[in-house]
Amino acid sequence: MWKKFIDLVVALLTSTLLNILAIFSFILIVLAFLKIEFAEWKLKSLSMQNPNPILLSIGIVVLAVVVISHFFEFKKVKIKRLLKKTEKGFKITIGNCHLNINFDDIKSVNCSDAQSAIILPMNDTFDDECINDPKSSLGAFFQENFPKGIEEIQGLIANELKDTSYETIDSKKTYPLNTVVYLDGPLGSKQHIILVSVTTKRKNEGIKSDPSYIAKGVLEVFKFSADKKLGKFYMPVLGAGHGGVDFRVALYSLLLEVIYNLKYKKFHHVKEINIIIYDPEHKLAKDVKNAIYCIMEVLL
Repeated sequence: MWKKFIDLVVALLTSTLLNILAIFSFILIVLAFLKIEFAEWKLKSLSMQNPNPILLSIGIVVLAVVVISHFFEFKKVKIKRLLKKTEKGFKITIGNCHLNINFDDIKSVNCSDAQSAIILPMNDTFDDECINDPKSSLGAFFQENFPKGIEEIQGLIANELKDTSYETIDSKKTYPLNTVVYLDGPLGSKQHIILVSVTTKRKNEGIKSDPSYIAKGVLEVFKFSADKKLGKFYMPVLGAGHGGVDFRVALYSLLLEVIYNLKYKKFHHVKEINIIIYDPEHKLAKDVKNAIYCIMEVLL
């Protein structure tokens, strides 16, 4: 409660124009109830009267504008307090979860901690060729950590899917969108890997994603991870890159779903989320900051 009071005080003190308007509205309202008489430029009498409707109306309207404006100013101050700049990017705390947006390389992520996992996107056939492409998030991670074990990894994925229903599309097994596959310490490693299908793969269409796929994928991962007692996650911007969704659209979709689920669906097991963006020169920092502000203004 005291933090909200501090935010409000800061908002009031930092809004010079709004302060002036507030004082102006107060003066108008007071004057509306006063009868002032002058004689030879000197105050002759000062008394109460029925309010002057014009002065009172203007004062109330100006005061209403100030109050509404301060409400939005209060939200901005609160976001500024929550949003922290870090060496690698940005950090914001939502409930008991720390959300980090880091400018880093996904291939350097280590998820050997018992409660941590990396979340990587795949298509709905789970035969993603991106696993061999070091320029994709999926490929960068697997090529770095399992350079000689890609075929074995693909075998493990197929084995995890053996009891999952599928349909045959374009002569390939196609699993439901947002299917989750969990690799727990594959090939003798200590890595915890969550694969989620957030793209489709169709003949003559290639690989495609959609903001709704991203949103549902995040939700399914949160549900799945609760039973596995996983609460610290690393992930790229799902749907961007080979998924074909514009980076900003994918980022907004991802942040909206992550923050919404943390704030309103109360996934208490999620303690830390790290969104990894490969951008060595931090050219996307402004877009990331704007996205966080936009989402937080809507959901606060």
